[in-house]
Amino acid sequence: MKRNILLTLLLGVSLSATLPATPSNTAVISEHMQSNGIYFVLFGSIGDAYCEMVMNGSTGTFQYNNIKRKLKFGSYNRNTKQLILNEYDLRGKYIGKFVGRYESYSYQGVFTNTKGGKANFYVYCD
Repeated sequence: MKRNILLTLLLGVSLSATLPATPSNTAVISEHMQSNGIYFVLFGSIGDAYCEMVMNGSTGTFQYNNIKRKLKFGSYNRNTKQLILNEYDLRGKYIGKFVGRYESYSYQGVFTNTKGGKANFYVYCD
């Protein structure tokens, strides 16, 4: 099985590649999480809304219902595969955090906002 990966580099250049879905590819992504963040483009849903999540190292973006937010890498536990991403509005105000399991080109868990509201999310590489 092959996976299509789209990486948007910090220079604004898009690079597209097809990589075989092997444990070694997953290990490379996990290593990036440990050192300086994570690199991915994932699509899926939060609650009932379609969403897109893009990470370019320690920062990224999250979009749903025509709303765009900033993401910052929080932490990654290699043993449990738990990934935490913090969400901010475009002015830099903290909105909430994504806490979930990142594995095999997918990320799923619960988003919690500052008011305690929660929504399940699931994003994956198409």
